[in-house]
This record gives sequence, structure tokens and C-alpha cells, in this order.
Amino acid sequence: MKTATKQRLKVALFLISLFALAGVGVLSYVFHKQVQTPQTKALDAIPNHTALFFECTKFADFQTFNAEAQPLFSIFLNEKQQKNIQQIISLLTDKKYGFDVEKYSNSFYLSVHFSRREISLLFGIEADKRYNKVLKDFVSQTATHYVNETFTYKKNKILKLHIDENILYLNSQNGLLLMTFDESLLRASIDHILLKDSALHNIVHSFAHKRDAAVSMRLYMQYAQCEPVFKKMLEEMDGDVQISRMFTPFLWSAVNVKQKKGELIFSGYAIADTAANAAKLFSHADKAVEIEKLLPCNAQNIFCVNAGKYQRFSQIKPYVQTSEDVFGLMYPSQAVTFKINHNDLISNGLLLVSENPSEAAFHLFNSVGSEFEDNKYLLDTFYVHTAMVGKVNLNNFMITQFAYNQDFPKLQYYTVWDNCIVFTDTQEGMISYLQLLREGKTLKTNEKFQALSSYFSNQANMLYYNGLQQKSIQNIRFQYDYFSGNLFSVDAVVRF
Repeated sequence: MKTATKQRLKVALFLISLFALAGVGVLSYVFHKQVQTPQTKALDAIPNHTALFFECTKFADFQTFNAEAQPLFSIFLNEKQQKNIQQIISLLTDKKYGFDVEKYSNSFYLSVHFSRREISLLFGIEADKRYNKVLKDFVSQTATHYVNETFTYKKNKILKLHIDENILYLNSQNGLLLMTFDESLLRASIDHILLKDSALHNIVHSFAHKRDAAVSMRLYMQYAQCEPVFKKMLEEMDGDVQISRMFTPFLWSAVNVKQKKGELIFSGYAIADTAANAAKLFSHADKAVEIEKLLPCNAQNIFCVNAGKYQRFSQIKPYVQTSEDVFGLMYPSQAVTFKINHNDLISNGLLLVSENPSEAAFHLFNSVGSEFEDNKYLLDTFYVHTAMVGKVNLNNFMITQFAYNQDFPKLQYYTVWDNCIVFTDTQEGMISYLQLLREGKTLKTNEKFQALSSYFSNQANMLYYNGLQQKSIQNIRFQYDYFSGNLFSVDAVVRF
């Protein structure tokens, strides 16, 4: 009996030890999965060739932004891509999938990628790793409502959903949910995770000390990849697409995004490549030209480059080689191009802030045309009140210097106003310019311009204002100011 009892005790102890070991094994496995396995971040998954990406800590704010920014999105996203964004929003907010995006997600990401074929969008939900099962359950629930397939890529399970006429690809791992309508982009994202590339982490970290914690949405832009966006925006706003070349010194920017009804406000910083040739223009914090008092109230498509000193302009190697020296004879420290609408006639203008306006005027006067009549030469000049206007025939040196303002090939008329040199391509444009300024009808009396200007400083290295009235985007203004080192402050306002 005693022997049998001892045997039973040994068996019981053995089973207890076995269960204990199994429990330790399970706990070790759970610990490894929940603690040891690193959290996968959205920045781990976004390929480095991204053009721009949004980071949003409140999904509801992105929904509002998407609704408000439709005119802006429509410039570079086609109807299909805009519909894709709405489909993702619907998936994440539909209660039948049992997923509370506000409760379980730390951040929502939208990354935009340009390729030769078209634009691709990558969506990411970054959650705490302990909610990984919640994310996987969400993926499983979506599969029950759509025709679907699954496949594996580098040991990662990918769900393929047929939504309407589109195919959505989903992958969930370690607290990160990825969604895209482009299979190749998802594969590239998984590759990027496996590479453990920290480039985007470093970019975001470099802006971290400038982050506004009160703002839930932030936009990061990589300028080298964003040229298609800049060009399409300028085309939409009837601007000169060549202006996009002026962004070449900048590498990345990070801006906070604030929303008001009918208005988007962007404010943040940009990193410049100080080795870039054009960066020499933007190495100062000089006060910008007061265009409010020097341009008429109906001016639009205003683009200002403020070098601060002519020496900085002269150091820039022209994008287009030329032997002309007219630009140097003007000694410009700042250059402003603009358009004015006079009785539905659009005229182009160029305003130069010269370091030596008297010498510049002397050289221009010597270029004024003349006719021989009644044994004397008559200069091709006329007066608008007290301002003399001279007719010249000069190639627009701003084209040869910076390759922009292609629709303004000839400088036909000039005048000197408030120690600035002003050119236009039509006589009507010059007369309208001078009359409006004489009457005090400048941008200071333009309420829409002043409303946008309230967001900006009084110094700028680069400024653009479109001032259109009949477009979905009625007004836009952006400005870059030198901050310190290779950092610039960036401000932009878009009004719909």
C-alpha cells in the first residue's frame, strides 16, 4: 500500500513538474512574442523613395482633412485614387468589422509614391503591439465580406480583397497594419521592413524638437520626389512650372497641418542641402521686399526670390548658359515676377530691387529705342503722370538666369518706381500698374492677400502667391525663411 502511494505521489509530482515546465514554456513564448519581438513601426515600412507622407494621431482629423482638401488632392490624385482613400476610410470606420480605429491605433499614415506608371498610395495603422491580435481579427473580418485570396511573401501572409473593381492588399505584423491597392508597393514595404533601414526614422527625428504636440497631423515631403506635385499645382494655378526648379536646394520638410473651414494652414521647417548651388541664395535672414506697397491690388501669380545681396545672385550659375550681361547691370538683390489683369488682358511683370537703381536706370535709358524725325532723334518714351516709361527690346534675363517665366520672353517697357526697376511685356500693363499704384490701390488694399499675409513673417527668401478667383483653390501663399544652419521655416496657407 505504502509503495503504491509513493508511486502515485511520484507520478503526481512528475505531472506537476511537466505542467510547470509547459507553463514556463508558454510564458516564455508569450514573453518573447509580446516583449522581445520588436514593434514594427510605420516608418519601418515606408520605402525611402516616398514623395510625401502624412502622420496623424487622430484618425477623425484625417477624415476632416480628406474632406476639406479635395480640391488640393484632385490636382495630383485622379478620381480612382481619391476613391481609394475613401474606401480605406470606410473600411476602418465600418463597425461591422469590429475595429475601433480611434481606440486601437496610435497613428494613421498615408504615404504617396510616384512611379512612371502612376501614383501609388500606402496606408498604415500603427497600434500598440498588444493589439496585434485586434489588427489580425480586423483583417479576418474583412475577408468574410469580400471575395478574397491569400498568399505569402517572404513568410508574410498577405490578404487580397476584391473591393468593387479594385484589389486591396493587407498585411498585419507586430502592431502594424499595411494596406495598399498596389501589390508591388506592399512587397517593397515588406522588403523595407526586413532591411531595417532607419533613414526615415532619422529624418523624422531631426524634426522632432520642432514638433507642435498640440497638432494631430503632420506632413513630411521629400522634395526630389515631389516635383510632379509642384508642377501640377503650378499648372492648376496658372503659374510657371519652371518655378519648381527653385526647390532644388531643399531635401525634406516637416510641417504641422491645421484646418479651418475652407482653409488649410501648413507650418513647419525644411532641411536644405547647403552644398547645392541654389542654396547660396538662401543663406540669410534679410527683410523681404514690401510687395504690399509695390504691387497693384490685382496682382496674381507673384513669385519673389530674395537674395538679400546682388553678390548672392551673381554667385548662382545660370540654369541656362548665356553671354548676356543685362542681369548684372541691374544689380538686383530681390526679384519679383507677377501678372496683372487689366480689362481681361493678362500682362506679365518683373520688379527688381536694385542695389544701384540709378546706374541700372542709366543702362536701361541707353537701351531705349528711338526714331529719327525732323532732323532729330525722338526717344520711344511716354509718361504716366510723373513716371517716365521707356520702351526697350530686351530678352528676359530671368529666363536665362533661372529658367522661369517662360511666357514672358521679352522685356518691352520699364520704369523706375520707389527705387525699384519695373518691367512689363505690354504698354497697357505698365499703364495699369502705374495708375493703380498712384491711386494707392496696392496689395495693402487686397483683403484676401492681407488675410493670408497674417500668417507670415516680414522676411522671406522665397514667396509665392497665386491670388486666383475662379479656381477651386482660390488663394495659396507659401514662404520660406532662413532659420539657422541648414534649417528653414516653411509656412503655407491654402484657401478654397
